Order: sequence, then C-alpha cells, then structure tokens
Amino acid sequence: INIVLSVNGKVDASTVGDMDTQVLLAQLPLLIAADPRSVMVIGMGSGVTAGSVLTHPIEKIAIVEIEPAILEASEHFKGVNGRPLADPRTTVRVNDARNDLLLSDEMYDVIISEPSNPWISGPSKLFTREFFELARRRLNDGGLLCQWVQLYGLDSEALKTLLRTFSAVFPHRMVFKGSLGDLLVLGSAQPIRIDLARLADRLAGPAVAADLARVSVREPADLLARFRLSSSGVLAYAGIEGPQNTDDNALIE
Repeated sequence: INIVLSVNGKVDASTVGDMDTQVLLAQLPLLIAADPRSVMVIGMGSGVTAGSVLTHPIEKIAIVEIEPAILEASEHFKGVNGRPLADPRTTVRVNDARNDLLLSDEMYDVIISEPSNPWISGPSKLFTREFFELARRRLNDGGLLCQWVQLYGLDSEALKTLLRTFSAVFPHRMVFKGSLGDLLVLGSAQPIRIDLARLADRLAGPAVAADLARVSVREPADLLARFRLSSSGVLAYAGIEGPQNTDDNALIE
C-alpha cells in the first residue's frame, strides 16, 4: 500500500516513492554532525523525517509547520513515521518558517528544510538567498542545514542558480542523492567532515540501523555511495558568477 499526501493537488510525501528522501533528510546531517543536540524541521509532511531525527539521542526537535491540517494528516502515516508528535522531545509551532527563524532567538545544531518545490508560489521563498541567510544565523558553530531540492520541474540553469545561491551563503557544501529526482544539499559555515569511525558507530545504533535499513543503508559505504558533489564540485557545476534566487527577483518561481 502506498499512502500519499497531496497538498493542493501536489504530492509532497508518500510511504513508497519518497521514503529515501524523507529518511535521509534526517539521517544524513545527524550522522555527519559532530554532536547534534537541537534540531529544527521545516515542514511536517508525512512526519517520517521528524521520526527519523528522533532515532538519535537528541535533546529537542522543533517542527515548524504553516498548515495545521498537515499535522492532522500526518496521523495517516503513523505506521511509518515513528509518531514524532508523541515524543516528549518534540515541540510543534504552527508558523511560517521564515517568520519563526526571524523572530525566535533559538539556535540549532541541525536545520532540515523540506518544503515543496522551489517553483511553487509560497514554498519558493524557502529557496532564496534571504532564507538561507536566516537559517545560517540560527545555526550553532559547526551546524548543518540540510535542504531538499526537487529536480523535477527544474531545468539545468534553474538548478545551477539554486546551487549558486546556496553557495553564496554556505561556503562549505556537500550534495547527496535522495529518492529518484531529489537532491539533499548540506551547507555549513565551517568545513563539513565525514568521520568514518563516528559514522559507523552511529549506524550501529539499533533505532538508527532499523530506520536506515528501510532505504537500503546498512553500512557507511551505502551512504557514501549517494555522495554526488563536494564544495568545489558545486562551484565547478554551478559557477560563481551568474544570477542568484532572491526574494525580489523570484527567479525560480
């Protein structure tokens, strides 16, 4: 059975086709970050990503969701999402994510941004330079932003623009493959280093291992096989010079 979540006619989550992305949006930064304790998830969706975050020994997770009906809809995914809303470490704020980042002084070790597509009015504002700057200001030293970038509906120039914009804010980057047609982009103000020993140790945790087994990641090599671009690789592909996606040009939208 494939359960899908459709928002205004657009499928944004599912129990089959989107599972790799939903799990890895959480697991990737939490496996790589040095000592993640506080996490923000932008967009509830199916709740799978939030549930995957909670397989780690974090202290708190803030879920920021603009539409209360999505929180209600996530109950239909309780067979696969680990029921993150029932975890005492979870706080839910019904708010626009940019407003939340702007007005709150809360800091995070990991921010996970999983909005709908960058060409859709509304979610497009979570792919601009100004949004990336807001997110960076709310990250602790060594903190990571993990951004979902959907490739479908984007031509190569639009993708280059998004990666160029991201690179203008985050000097250190890594790009991984999620589900078919999805990229997961890590960004940080500090160098991103993958510690293989730490990665293997975290992968061995029973809850983490069971979660990742759903997407065929059972050892470090399975995760590293999804690696696509380094910081220099992003610049080689997207270039330094060229347009950026900003609030005032709405280029991708």
